[in-house]
Amino acid sequence: RHLYCSSLPGSEWYLVAVMPYGTLDDAIAHLGVQRQNIMLGACGIILAAVLLVFVLYYRLSQQQLRELDKAEKAAVKARLLEHARSSAIDYKLWASFMCAYVYNNTGRGLRIYKKHWRDIENEKRPEYMYYSFKDAACFFMGLKKTKNEDNVKLQLDNKFPLYSQDNIYSIDSLSQYYYKKAEEVAKKFDQRNGTDKYMKELKMSAENILSYNPEKERQEV
Repeated sequence: RHLYCSSLPGSEWYLVAVMPYGTLDDAIAHLGVQRQNIMLGACGIILAAVLLVFVLYYRLSQQQLRELDKAEKAAVKARLLEHARSSAIDYKLWASFMCAYVYNNTGRGLRIYKKHWRDIENEKRPEYMYYSFKDAACFFMGLKKTKNEDNVKLQLDNKFPLYSQDNIYSIDSLSQYYYKKAEEVAKKFDQRNGTDKYMKELKMSAENILSYNPEKERQEV
């Protein structure tokens, strides 16, 4: 039991209060249990909040990684597509430059041909095939006229249809080869369109390159 004594003012008497041990102990024990439950609940809430934040952060980071991976793949695909397009455009333009260089910079024209002859052979688009073959034919026609020689030395591999092990090629054979290839495509275009536009253009280009006189033009200038 718990005994509590309190003196009464103005007298020698005391007020005595007696409380059974179980009543006070139960109250204290209940407060202790309640405190523990509150602490455990608070820890659970904090742990749940931390876990929720972690889950949300993890999901967000995974989403960002997936988006980053998609962006990287899209960027790689775009770069490859851009490179493929630019390569095709560059190669078509270089074929025209090669023909234009035949009289004023033969060496540069030959370097362009050495670099892009595989592109010309591997081209599958009919329109590009026609113009590339036509420009190559005109280049070698002009080269024969400019160099006044029958042969030219080119280091081409055995995939080239006119491959020569000694790397010596007849300029006439090269011009005739490309002219025939351009002629085949031109006839198909004209047959499809019911005109002779491409054959006329091909013949006119050949006539222009053969009749061009750079010495006379420089004298006139």
